[in-house]
Amino acid sequence: MVSLINTNDGRYLQYFTALESAIGLLSQWASEWSGGALFVPHAGPYLDRMRKVAHLLRSRFAFEINDPMVVDLLLSGFPNSFMLERLKVDERRCKTAEGMAPAELKRVFLDTLFKTGDTNTEILNAVSESLYRETLKQHQGEFDISFLMGGISTHDVGGQKTYRINWTVYDPIVNVPSTFGLVFEYTGEDVSDATTQLALVVRSESKAHVSIARIAQTIDSDVPSVRPKYLTRATLGPLHIPDFTAKEGEWDTIAAMYGLDDHLIIEIVVDHVYANSVVQPSALGKVLGRKQYDRQTFVVNTHDDICFDRGASAVERIALIPHALYQQLDAKDELIGKLVRSTKIIPYNNKGELLWQGLVAR
Repeated sequence: MVSLINTNDGRYLQYFTALESAIGLLSQWASEWSGGALFVPHAGPYLDRMRKVAHLLRSRFAFEINDPMVVDLLLSGFPNSFMLERLKVDERRCKTAEGMAPAELKRVFLDTLFKTGDTNTEILNAVSESLYRETLKQHQGEFDISFLMGGISTHDVGGQKTYRINWTVYDPIVNVPSTFGLVFEYTGEDVSDATTQLALVVRSESKAHVSIARIAQTIDSDVPSVRPKYLTRATLGPLHIPDFTAKEGEWDTIAAMYGLDDHLIIEIVVDHVYANSVVQPSALGKVLGRKQYDRQTFVVNTHDDICFDRGASAVERIALIPHALYQQLDAKDELIGKLVRSTKIIPYNNKGELLWQGLVAR
């Protein structure tokens, strides 16, 4: 973890500019990409909220030197989850906090500037804090990106009655957002009754760093009326931010080969797991009168190392890379060829627009 302090050398704003660019690219991807149990739009509302959080954090700590912004530049490139918890705590505190309003502090700053000719960073920091508290107070609950869940909709395939739902979480261990899609059968009467219990389970169990099959099994066992048929997880990171994140990944190595390691690169990993059979309650349990439910079994591809490690039936790797790097890729190179064959590459142009059309095999 790294403490990010604005020392007026440009790095503070450089980080937040890169972060907001990454959120913009991820939003474009989420608005176009569908696969498995994820349907467009899936992470859009969550990423809109994340963009607001990034803007709020940038302004809050712009003049702070004693209580710096903490970011994860080793694993993810995103802010440390501690900062997101700070937002929740500060939101509760601002309801009763007293202090000068932003307009009053701005007048104090201007009076001081006219009298002394110097910019007082302590007053600027006080203005930032006051604006921060005012924003949290006016927009209660809008800056919580720990968990966001959509509504349940019908998803009928081949005459089979199923439902689907999407949610996105911020994994506090690896500091990265993951968006999930679930297609399921419902054995109860009113599917809306499952929303609350399902939200409680997936909020605590949905992580980017654990087996997706385990998550599906937990949903199956803890929400008896819900039978998961297909679960998809898209992990939206890590971010490779020039001059900030550790240059230890494959894409860092390739970008450096072509002298293009000064561009943002985003990796996305999509895991799929599906149920293939139902396990009936045991005969002994029935005799003993224990309440039991049918259980699903989920397919894990044990012949593929990545699938096995992630507890998935299938895994997709996606990379959002600058178009200049995309043009240079040579599949004849051993490292590049291996990565290109296992990754769907989506370039973006100098305007930060994803170039979905006209992609060619390499």
